[in-house]
Amino acid sequence: MATMRLFPPPIPSITPLGVFVHISQISNFTTNSGVWTPSDVTLETPLDPDPINYDVYQKLDWSRVSLDKNDPEVQEIINPNSEKIQQKIIDAKAVTDLEKSAATQLNNVKTQIIDDAVEEQGLKEIVDSKEVKSGYRTLDKLLQIAGSLAPKLGKNPRVKYENLRRGYIQDIHGLCPQGTQAVVAALTGKNELGTIRGHADWFSFKSPGTDTNSTGASSFAIDVGGTTYYHNKVKVDEEWIKDSTKWQVGDVIAQGYKSKRYGHIQVWTGFAWVSDFTQGKVQTSGVDFNTVALWRLNENGIAAVESQKGG
Repeated sequence: MATMRLFPPPIPSITPLGVFVHISQISNFTTNSGVWTPSDVTLETPLDPDPINYDVYQKLDWSRVSLDKNDPEVQEIINPNSEKIQQKIIDAKAVTDLEKSAATQLNNVKTQIIDDAVEEQGLKEIVDSKEVKSGYRTLDKLLQIAGSLAPKLGKNPRVKYENLRRGYIQDIHGLCPQGTQAVVAALTGKNELGTIRGHADWFSFKSPGTDTNSTGASSFAIDVGGTTYYHNKVKVDEEWIKDSTKWQVGDVIAQGYKSKRYGHIQVWTGFAWVSDFTQGKVQTSGVDFNTVALWRLNENGIAAVESQKGG
């Protein structure tokens, strides 16, 4: 019996621009009999990703921004260079979506400062003020809600439904805390859980380090109108991450890397793990497993999630 290779996916000889390649994964390796373990293969990969308009960053009055426009990390955010990003992927010998994400993660703290400046200087597009309706029964519906919430939560324009539902794409992804928080807000209906500052290291057990913009560790167990929705973080190991029987909807896993900054963060939706893109599994490549943190919903959080499903 022949088994289809999981990576790389087959490349069609001629495909019109703007269409999608649909690839159905019909088999996979498993180490746990009876439990399906998805791979990192992207099931729906756009060949012509929607371009992001970076012109707004050039219109900023940088004298009013607490960052140096010429800072290499700032340039990665406001003027992404596809060749440099691809070189990072090559240097890291990255193959899967998660490995590529690890190699090209952006500084989310600086991204948030820049996006705040865009809004403060009146350069942000007007956000639809209509209330985002709750209610989801599928991953697609949940990501639609998260995508609609993202601009209201002050997220970067890259964090939107079209990009949340995709696999990793260079120039587009690299903002995992922003995507994760948008999905958490959609799951719980609590927007405050979608506006917490910090990159993934701050949510893990890795020290925030010497980041000049660091204000300390970030937490999902914040007080929201006198109520908390998450327990404080606890440490979990690699075996926990791989055991799908232990996962609960709303679980957030944050982890630091051994040799890279910013870490990675993702949330279990009950359908798939999602950061600022849809993942086949939790990130494990290059992870420092002494830093892995689990944020789990408490009774209030579980009730909040259940209340969102029936809309």
